Amino acid sequence: MKNYQEHKKRLKQPHNGKIRTKPDNSEVNEKFENALIESEERFGLMADTAPIMIWISGADQQFFYFNKMWLDFTGRTILDELGNGWFENIHTDDLDNFLKVYTSSFKSQSNFDIELRLKRHDGKYRWIFSRGVTRCLPNGDFAGYLGTAIDITDRKLAEDALRISEEKYRSVVESVREVIFTTDDAGNLTFLNPFWFELTGYEVIHSLGIQLFSYIHAGDKKKSTDEFISIIYRKKPYCLFETRIKTKNGDYKWIVVNARIIFDNSSNIIGTTGTLSDIHEKKLANEELIKAKEKAEESDRLKSAFLAQVSHEIRTPTNIILGYNSLIKEKLNEVKGLDLNNEFATIDTSSRRLLRTIDLILNMSMVQSGTYEIVNEKFDLEKVLIDLLLEFKPIAQKKKIKLSYKNHCKNSFIFADKYTLTQAFQNLIDNAIKFTNKGYVEIISEEKGKNIVLSFIDSGIGISNNYLPELFRPFTQEEIGYSRKFEGNGLGLALTKKYLEINNSSISVKSLKGKGTTFTILLKRHSLKEAK
Repeated sequence: MKNYQEHKKRLKQPHNGKIRTKPDNSEVNEKFENALIESEERFGLMADTAPIMIWISGADQQFFYFNKMWLDFTGRTILDELGNGWFENIHTDDLDNFLKVYTSSFKSQSNFDIELRLKRHDGKYRWIFSRGVTRCLPNGDFAGYLGTAIDITDRKLAEDALRISEEKYRSVVESVREVIFTTDDAGNLTFLNPFWFELTGYEVIHSLGIQLFSYIHAGDKKKSTDEFISIIYRKKPYCLFETRIKTKNGDYKWIVVNARIIFDNSSNIIGTTGTLSDIHEKKLANEELIKAKEKAEESDRLKSAFLAQVSHEIRTPTNIILGYNSLIKEKLNEVKGLDLNNEFATIDTSSRRLLRTIDLILNMSMVQSGTYEIVNEKFDLEKVLIDLLLEFKPIAQKKKIKLSYKNHCKNSFIFADKYTLTQAFQNLIDNAIKFTNKGYVEIISEEKGKNIVLSFIDSGIGISNNYLPELFRPFTQEEIGYSRKFEGNGLGLALTKKYLEINNSSISVKSLKGKGTTFTILLKRHSLKEAK
C-alpha cells in the first residue's frame, strides 16, 4: 500500500498524461470525486496484491505506475522506475527491440506482447513476458497502456532444452543410414527421414500420405501384412522381417522392416513406427555365398566320389599284385640257387605304401568335406595302445628301437570315436619309429583332472623350430631331417590333428633338433558317466 499511497499523492498534483488530474470543471461535485478516489484506492489494493507484475503508462509514453510485485522483483523504489527509469534494468541486447515494439504500438494505438530480459533484485537477468493493453478515457481518447509482466525464465529454459533436444533428434534422424518412418492407423506414411530418398529414389514429400504396402513387392505383401497384423492384434510387441521394396527406377531392394504400434493415451492404435534397413548388397552377397557353398559341397561330393572310385581302382589291382607277389615268391623259392627275397620284399613294401597313401588321401578328403560319420563308443584306451605296440613291435625290433608303454591311469576307459583315435595314435607311433634311428619310443598315459594326457616320446632326429609352425599342414615335410629321404606324403600329422579335433581333443609338440620329439595329446573323456 505504501507504493499506492505515494502514487496517490502524485495524483493530487497536476501531471500531464497521468492516470487522472484534478478536473478544471468546478461543477464536479465532491461525491463524484470521492467515489473516483475510492475506486482508485481499490485498484491500488488489487494491483499491489496481484500475483503478477503490473505497470501503467500514459499518453506521453512515460511510465507512472508499478505495483508491489514489480518493485519486489526488481528491488527498486517507485521513484527509480518512474518515467523511463526502469529501462536501466532491461538487458542491453533487448532494449532496442523493446523500444521499437513499444513506440510502433503507440503510433498504431494497438496492443502488444514482448519478451525481454529484466534484471532481478539479485542481479540476475530473468526472461519476462509483458503484455500491453491500450487504455482510453471516457471520451474515447487514447490514454496509454495498462501492462502485465510475468517471469517466464523456467519456461524459456525448458523451451531451449526442448529445442536443443529436437535439433539433436532431427540431426540423428536426418543423418542415420536407415529409413525412419511413421504411419497413421490406415497405414499411410506420415513421416520419412531423408534416407528414404537414398533408398528408393522417391522424394519424401511425394511419398507422404501413400500406404507403405504400396511399395512392397507383390510376392512379399502377404507375409508383410501378416507381420503387421501380428503386432496390431498384440501377438508380439514388434515385428522384424525381410522384404523387398520398390525403387523409383522399377527395381526392388531387400530391406529389413522393424516396426511397432503407436498408441494414444487411451491405448487406442493411432499408427505404426519403425525403421527400414538396407540389406540389399548383404542379401546378394549371402546368396552368392550360398551358391558358392552349394558348389563347393557338390565339388567335395564329386571329389570324395572320385577318390573313392580311384581308391577302389588302385586298391584292387594292388591287392592282386600283393597276392601274386606272395604266390610267385613261394614258387620261385623252390628253385635252388635263386634268391629274390629282397626283390619280393621291395614289391610288398611299395604296394603297402601305395595302399596307405590311398587310405590317407581318402580319409583326409572325408574329414575336410565333413562326410566322415563319427561313431562314439566306450572302449579301453590301454588295450588300443597295447595292440598298436604289438603291431609295430617287429618294425621297432628290426631298427633295434626300444618300444614301450606306461599307463598311470586308474581308469583308462573313454567314450569317443575309436577309429579316428586309433588312426591318430598309429600315425604318431609310425612317425616316431620312422624318424628314430636308435634309442627308444615311449608312450605314457596320465590322468589330468577329468581328462587323459598321452605323451609320445622318441629319441629321434627331432624337428627344427622353423618347421614347427608348418608341422600339421597337409602335404608338408621338413627339408632337413624330415626330408624326402624318408618315405611319406605329409598327410599323417595333418590327419592326426583333424582326428583329435573330431574328438574334442588337442595336440602339441616339443622338439629339439638331434635330441628327439614329444607329442602331447590332451584327450577328453567326453562323458565320465558313460566311460565308467
